Amino acid sequence: NSISYYDNNQTMYLKNNTKIINSSNQMFADSMTIIFEDSLFSNIHSLGNVKIKSNVNGKLNKNGFLENFVDQMNGHSMVIDYTNGEIDSLHIYGMATSFFHVIEDTLLMGVNDVSGDSIRMKFNDSYLSNITVNGGSRGIFNPEKANSNIDTTIIYKGEKIDYYLDTEETYLNKKASVSNLE
Repeated sequence: NSISYYDNNQTMYLKNNTKIINSSNQMFADSMTIIFEDSLFSNIHSLGNVKIKSNVNGKLNKNGFLENFVDQMNGHSMVIDYTNGEIDSLHIYGMATSFFHVIEDTLLMGVNDVSGDSIRMKFNDSYLSNITVNGGSRGIFNPEKANSNIDTTIIYKGEKIDYYLDTEETYLNKKASVSNLE
């Protein structure tokens, strides 16, 4: 493992099984380049066996206790851009996968597993606002039957999948299909 930092351009290089860990997120990769702006993250470029794990809390039923769940994203490379130290976008390239828990008002609604050639996530004030999956995109949503209005697993695919979190709208483009397991 090696770390190099160059103050003249505020760039840090991490090599050989690198990781960044904070209280709710873990990022792993073969190597990372981190660019700072006034000691805040500006850009992180990760290359090789990239994996991000994020802890999220939710309840299995409305009278239950908060439980910890782990969301995970994987790919060959990843670029994260920040504005004023706040995350702005995250791009995963090369066999990109994302496994995440859908939680509304602390209640687990289900689990979504999506993959494609690339995944782009856009953030607004550090909150996820849009997910775009490109290239042979496919996903599976497994609802938490006791909490969701959806009572069957949904399978969807398209060359491009666009999901807008604020309106809860999904657009499937080119060779698109949606089916269920009934």
